[in-house]
Amino acid sequence: MEKQVEPYHPEYAANRVKSLLERLEEELQQALMRWFTEFLDDLIGVKKIAKDEPLPGFILARLNDQVWWKTWSEKLAEILTSNILSAMRAGSHSAGRQLAMNLSWDYIQPAAVEWARQNAGKLVTGILPDIQTGISQIVTAGLSEGKTIYQIRDEIAGLRNDAEQTVFPDWRAARIARTEVIRAHAQGAKLGYEESGVVRGMRWLDGQTGACPKCKELHNKTIRLGEKFYIDPKFGDGLPPRHPHCRCAVAPVTLDQVKYLPTDHPLRNNRRNSIEEITDIQAYTEIGGVRVTGERLRHAKFGHPESTSQSLQELINRIEGSIQKPGKFNDVRHYIQDKSGKWWVIVVSPGEGSPFMVTFHRVHKPPKK
Repeated sequence: MEKQVEPYHPEYAANRVKSLLERLEEELQQALMRWFTEFLDDLIGVKKIAKDEPLPGFILARLNDQVWWKTWSEKLAEILTSNILSAMRAGSHSAGRQLAMNLSWDYIQPAAVEWARQNAGKLVTGILPDIQTGISQIVTAGLSEGKTIYQIRDEIAGLRNDAEQTVFPDWRAARIARTEVIRAHAQGAKLGYEESGVVRGMRWLDGQTGACPKCKELHNKTIRLGEKFYIDPKFGDGLPPRHPHCRCAVAPVTLDQVKYLPTDHPLRNNRRNSIEEITDIQAYTEIGGVRVTGERLRHAKFGHPESTSQSLQELINRIEGSIQKPGKFNDVRHYIQDKSGKWWVIVVSPGEGSPFMVTFHRVHKPPKK
């Protein structure tokens, strides 16, 4: 399955991002191989090997130099993060076209940057140890075979132009590029759906000739936004791709579409267990006797793009046991600092359809008593 390269689902072309994603795949593959070449150049100390050069003793030392490895780890992470962000932005554009909405990247970007950095970090931890092991094996095998340090150095340098090398082969760079561009696009689309406020769920799109059995099983599967299409401890995060080289897509299930689902369909339920589960304007949760709605959360995030569902949930958790209920026509204000020291006011007011409603606002500082 890992060797099976599926064609792009037609949804990508319909959203006018197929050519962009193909270019991002190619650019990432080239950037990864360029990074590997520069890494080898730095490891051996010179770009051209001459037999009469003095022994570069730092080659062996660098294999155990954690600072040096950290430097190259950060360079690799920068390459991955930049490409992932570009693919995520393409995903948000896809979401906008699917919904016929103009979604603001400014509001999506903070969450996208955080996800891109985390995912790049995971990729680095999967790539670097293999390279470190591969180089160490070349050195160990060379010494056991009686090779000179010059011969070992030449062998390491030769990896730059060896199409058959297995330390970090071109096919692996291609697999990473194809897989991670699709993964980032799906995450970008998901963030776009959340930003819209009108998407309740997602639908998996496959149904292509020659698709793998795992992808076929997921075709047309519908889940609530924020849930996973699949759980596989060995691969993936519940969204496309299902496997390396997978090019399945997702489509939104909007609040308007939910109206036509059977009354007992899970997507018809607006009640959530926490703020973090709220992904659209009609969803809500109740905490400490007050109602927090998706519409109010959307208002808070528009006013303060740096805020997240998690950070707002933490604010509510801190005052949950001491929430004061308002009178029939009066609001009650709770002033609280978040983890970064910024002040918020949580306004509890009478609400329609629920005894109380919650609104979040940032303030410079609480008023003097």
